[in-house]
Amino acid sequence: MKKSFVSICFILANFVAYHVQAQDFDQIFITLTTGSDDLRGGNSAFISLNFSDGTSTDEVSLTGNPELKGSFGQNGVVTGTVTFQDVEDVSTITSITIRHDGSPKSITDTYDNWDLKAIRIAANTATGGPRGVNFYNSRNDRDRRASVARFTGDTRSIVLTRQ
Repeated sequence: MKKSFVSICFILANFVAYHVQAQDFDQIFITLTTGSDDLRGGNSAFISLNFSDGTSTDEVSLTGNPELKGSFGQNGVVTGTVTFQDVEDVSTITSITIRHDGSPKSITDTYDNWDLKAIRIAANTATGGPRGVNFYNSRNDRDRRASVARFTGDTRSIVLTRQ
């Protein structure tokens, strides 16, 4: 009897976990902090979601997004939502790509470096609660806890594995 009860609880827990994760969504909530090297005006940062079948969403601009509030300046914090089209299932997301386009904007300009100090990304879903379903939080990543990335002319993008 005890084994049957434990088995039923296990099956029910897996069923509930699958249905909590297997849901449509179209927005993520993002909080990012720049480091001591800001994102110079005119340069851009983008985000895309990568799926278990090898496909990715189209890139969405972070710097040109009116839903994000805050500053990409030195030690600035940016928060808000980013909307994606046609994302079918939270559970199929395996990683997130952040790309920086710091290409020179004039002949006298140089490549703009950018320090991404911290980032948190969560899905806004009906059952995810007020903080959403976590995808990635640099505080929980031992390798990126102090600094997520320094974007330079040589390093233009990073892939953050879903946690």
